[in-house]
Amino acid sequence: MPERAPVIGRALREAVIALPNSSKSNITFSMVVNAAGPWAADLARLAEIGINEDLTVPLPVEPRLRYVFVVRPKRQMPFPRRSPDTTSPTPLPGLDTPFLIDPSRLFVERRGLSGEFVVYSDDPQWDIPRTGVR
Repeated sequence: MPERAPVIGRALREAVIALPNSSKSNITFSMVVNAAGPWAADLARLAEIGINEDLTVPLPVEPRLRYVFVVRPKRQMPFPRRSPDTTSPTPLPGLDTPFLIDPSRLFVERRGLSGEFVVYSDDPQWDIPRTGVR
């Protein structure tokens, strides 16, 4: 495994938290975990990560508006021919349905044992500008 260069910068050890009732509270800590999900870059900027000379690389995580569809086929399909009972229907998708990614970055996956598919895409051409996404 290649060695990574050490991260050099000032350590974040305290913060002022603004509470909903407009009061403020100071907290100190020895470690920070940025678990802000799609807003992790915004939180990193508030902590001055990626904007000063110490840590000059901004965190590249930003919210994206995506559409995820859950579909449930109404049609029934017979068991595969290898099954002894060829007349009993089974809901689609079957347990052997693979996770699919087509060349246009469309994803289709079986949703547990529910008989549903989750369909989505991460193709950048479908990205909606960040303006107004919160």
